[in-house]
Amino acid sequence: MFLRLIQDGLHDGHWNMRVDEMIFLSHIQNQNPFPTLRFYRFREPVQTVGYGLWRSRHRLPLANDSLIRRLTGGGLVQHGADLTYSVVSPIRLQPWLRRPRESYHLIHLALRNALVTFGIAAELWRGKCPTGDGRICFDSPVHDDVILNGKKIAGAAQKRSRGYLLHQGSIAWPSLATGDHGFSEKLFRLEFARGLGSLFDLPVKEIPFVTEDTWESRVSLLQPSA
Repeated sequence: MFLRLIQDGLHDGHWNMRVDEMIFLSHIQNQNPFPTLRFYRFREPVQTVGYGLWRSRHRLPLANDSLIRRLTGGGLVQHGADLTYSVVSPIRLQPWLRRPRESYHLIHLALRNALVTFGIAAELWRGKCPTGDGRICFDSPVHDDVILNGKKIAGAAQKRSRGYLLHQGSIAWPSLATGDHGFSEKLFRLEFARGLGSLFDLPVKEIPFVTEDTWESRVSLLQPSA
């Protein structure tokens, strides 16, 4: 058993959301026992919207054709220069996965600890209420979001279905890529992956994931034997 790490690249917004959904549904269909961490980026600026807010998207002060639905909940997230990731896992794998607040806390704690390793003094938000209007994700930190110098730098949303968890997160990378900490995106990805592996009590193994292949070959890479 191991935590499977996918180092994905730049893709358009619809593609990225479809791939996360495909990984999630593939785990469910195959009763996959492995947790999977995927890093990816957006080729161009887009906005993703959680499934709850999607129903009232016509009320948002944005053109509806610029919005992309997320499978997870939460508000509107503006993507572009951010570093995004997803975690898919069977809930039975660890007791903390059964509780939404605890899983949110521990995944963000692993993210925060990875940043601290490079001398970045990130913290977890302990406020009781959002500071913004609650619709724009990075304007409104919630409990256990990651903050730096009083500003939210990482948030996430979750979905649970048929015994599996999907956690989708966004990291405001331009707020981090400053200073001389021996810090790079590559090193951060590996440190964060190791931190998540420790949460699962599993080693990390990078797996190939060629997203230009057919859907069938991509799904085959996520079978339990991979």
